[in-house]
Amino acid sequence: MNRRALVIGIDYEGSNKLNGCINDAIRVNDMLKNRGFIVLLLTENNTYSNILRGIRWLLCNCPVDQFETCLHNTDNISSDMLYYHFSGHGSVIRDQNRSYNSIITEDLKYITNDDIYNRLICLLPQNTKLRGCVDCCNSRSNFDLKWDLVKKNKTYTLQKTGNGRNSYCDAIIISGSSNYGNSYDTIIDGINTGVLTHYYLEYVNKHLEISIYALLNYLNNKLKSYHQTPGIALGKQMSIMTDFWL
Repeated sequence: MNRRALVIGIDYEGSNKLNGCINDAIRVNDMLKNRGFIVLLLTENNTYSNILRGIRWLLCNCPVDQFETCLHNTDNISSDMLYYHFSGHGSVIRDQNRSYNSIITEDLKYITNDDIYNRLICLLPQNTKLRGCVDCCNSRSNFDLKWDLVKKNKTYTLQKTGNGRNSYCDAIIISGSSNYGNSYDTIIDGINTGVLTHYYLEYVNKHLEISIYALLNYLNNKLKSYHQTPGIALGKQMSIMTDFWL
């Protein structure tokens, strides 16, 4: 199986400083390599342009050291599974028509959920799987997907999102917060880390097979003491017992 991953961690500078995002990216990189992924790890110079180049790299067969110059061909996407991880700041921006959930780049620009959908999601064919984890504030709709896995009356079910879109590919994305919620960093065992990423890695490193239901239930139980609401968004309807990795 051909597996490629883009992993981004930004600690920023000055008043925007975070602690632990680069640590988290390095740990996610290690987890993915153990699962057979080719990983492009971005922990410095994470500008708007470089992150978009990284997304483009996901769609091609270029070596990691050529990500800045690769050109993707959407007619020849050969990876069976793609993975995207972001640890950093997130925000909501608005225009006259709607709100956009966005990640914030190191040069303090916005990459919106529209950008992610148009540059990645809608280009992926039906036989490609996309998995990811977005550990930032305001992240639930970061990929603009149609379905949310939600808890109602002590059980989990799929629910349509307001403005989300379906995907041809098999997309499952974990988020650290609601669309207008916070995603926190902390210190656990003496290490600066994002709360979501820490407990996400804690779970996936112990289990080879992971249903999306079991994963979200575990994250909800762990993150409730931080007053943080994780989520899982999906590009199409599927069973809550679907394996996150398969």
